[in-house]
Amino acid sequence: MLTLHFSKVDEEQVEQADLVLRPEVTGIGLISTAPEDAQEAIAAGERAALASVDSIRKLINEH
Repeated sequence: MLTLHFSKVDEEQVEQADLVLRPEVTGIGLISTAPEDAQEAIAAGERAALASVDSIRKLINEH
């Protein structure tokens, strides 16, 4: 039930966003406290951001 609620909130926010980064974090638990999971999540976010640099620059220039 809680997962469905979060999914609905996420969908609403995604619809309003100019850009959505979707890092590949499969296998990392939502509430994991393992340092290696945190490091992998950060690295995945960096990869997603770097892959979107052109889109980010375009949005900055438009605003």
